[in-house]
Amino acid sequence: MYITLNKHKNAQLIYFILKVLKEKYACAHEIKLKLESAHISYQGKDFFPVLSQLLLNKHLCYNWINKKGNPVKYYHLTRNGNSFMKSIAVN
Repeated sequence: MYITLNKHKNAQLIYFILKVLKEKYACAHEIKLKLESAHISYQGKDFFPVLSQLLLNKHLCYNWINKKGNPVKYYHLTRNGNSFMKSIAVN
């Protein structure tokens, strides 16, 4: 799997988001490990891939489950990463 990012800070943002999600959702840790082992690149566009695009490879989780084992909707890594992080911090 290749994910392309135009700046190193974008990669740091994605890892930070997954680190935060890991506290609440079981699949975040697995996705973070897969991203760390992947080649990260981006195609010059200034937005983040949505989580569903990251899940195209079937070895990644398709559904989030919280730490209590209950299913939840997965988050998207959106164009506005700052708002995404704020929404996580609030929830």
